[in-house]
Amino acid sequence: MFSYFGTKSKLVNYYPEPKYPRIIEPFAGSARYALAYADRQVTLIERDPIIYGIWKYLIEDCEEEHLDRWPELRVGDDLRNVRGLSTMEMNLLGFAVARGSPLGNYTVSSRADESTWKGSNTEIQRLKNRIRKNLERIRHWRVILASYNRVHIDVEATWFVDPPYQRTGHRYRVSKIDYRRLDRWCRERQGQVIVCEAQGARWLPFRRLDAGGIKGSHNQCQEAIWTKGC
Repeated sequence: MFSYFGTKSKLVNYYPEPKYPRIIEPFAGSARYALAYADRQVTLIERDPIIYGIWKYLIEDCEEEHLDRWPELRVGDDLRNVRGLSTMEMNLLGFAVARGSPLGNYTVSSRADESTWKGSNTEIQRLKNRIRKNLERIRHWRVILASYNRVHIDVEATWFVDPPYQRTGHRYRVSKIDYRRLDRWCRERQGQVIVCEAQGARWLPFRRLDAGGIKGSHNQCQEAIWTKGC
């Protein structure tokens, strides 16, 4: 629903479909896999309080009339100068301002593509359209603020595990990962497990994701995958 570094928006159809009625994303991010199957029972787990707050706002509090008050922005505009926006709204809009960023921003950079900030199809308008399309589809979702290994959910489910990648994950606000521990944790999950990484990672026996030549947004890396129960 919102732009984020590492999103799987172009790749989601190349991952195995969920076999279970419940989907759990222990590194939620923009939750693009869960969004593709939004009618399932979805649990998001997120350690970054800003990303957690955005999802909590979208699931529990966001209404269509909120979208109507969101401003159209131009290069150089600063969200902090817009009256009436909540902190969560500013954080959410900040990921449209800094499209594809792991951190977001409040100011539309002078280096931004001006064509995406004027006319009838701006970054803000596209964000509004995505939210309007999906808002009611996610009302039954649950989001938890925690590290993946601090939540005691031991059930058969489709686990879509998209952690900070070993080589590029340092760019996230919250990124420290013990990959040996994560390896064991992934193997111990019940049901179907889908783990994402970049080709070259060795903490699980990854194989190249057959994605028709499409590369991931992690510095345009070649995506890799490890699965269990697929």
